Amino acid sequence: LEYHPNSISAWYNVGQLRASLGDYNGARDALMRAVQLDPDNGSAYGYLGVVYRRLGMPDSARASYVHALAYSPRDAVIHSNAAAFHREQGEVLRARELYALSADLNPDFAPSHRGLAEALGELGEYEAAAEAAREAVRLDPGPADAHYGLGLTLERLGDRDGAARSYREFLGRGRGSPEMARK
Repeated sequence: LEYHPNSISAWYNVGQLRASLGDYNGARDALMRAVQLDPDNGSAYGYLGVVYRRLGMPDSARASYVHALAYSPRDAVIHSNAAAFHREQGEVLRARELYALSADLNPDFAPSHRGLAEALGELGEYEAAAEAAREAVRLDPGPADAHYGLGLTLERLGDRDGAARSYREFLGRGRGSPEMARK
C-alpha cells in the first residue's frame, strides 16, 4: 500500500487478513477503503457484511449485503453469507430463499446446502430439509455437524435407522471436541 495506496485488491486483502486475525475494526476500515475506491465491488461489500456481523452491527451488515447482492448477483458465497445473516436475524424465509439461490448458482457449494437444510428444518419442511442435508453430506462429508443435522432431520421424519447412521457418523467425526460431546 505504500507503493500503491489506491490498490483495491490490496485493501481487500488487508481487510481479509485483519478479519482472520480478529481485528474486525481494522478489517472494516480496510474494506471501507476498498469500496470507496471501487463503489461497485460486490465482493468487498460481501466481506464487509461478514465483518459487520462479527462487530455486532446488524444494520450495517444488512446494508452491506444489499450492496453485495446488487453488485454480485451471481456470487454463491455472498448469497450464502447473506442468508446466514438473515437467519441470525430471525428472517428464516429470506434465508431459505438466499440459500436456495446460492445452491442454484453453485450446486457444488456444500455450505449453501447445509444452510438450506437448517432453514428448511426451522420452517418444518423436513422432507426438503433431508434432501438438502443429504446433498450437503454428499458434497462434503467432512464436517461432523453436517451429519448431526442430517440425523436430526431424519429423526423428525421417523427414519430412526437413517438417523442412527448419521449420528454414528457424527460421533466418529466429532471425537475429542467438547462442543460435539455436548450434542
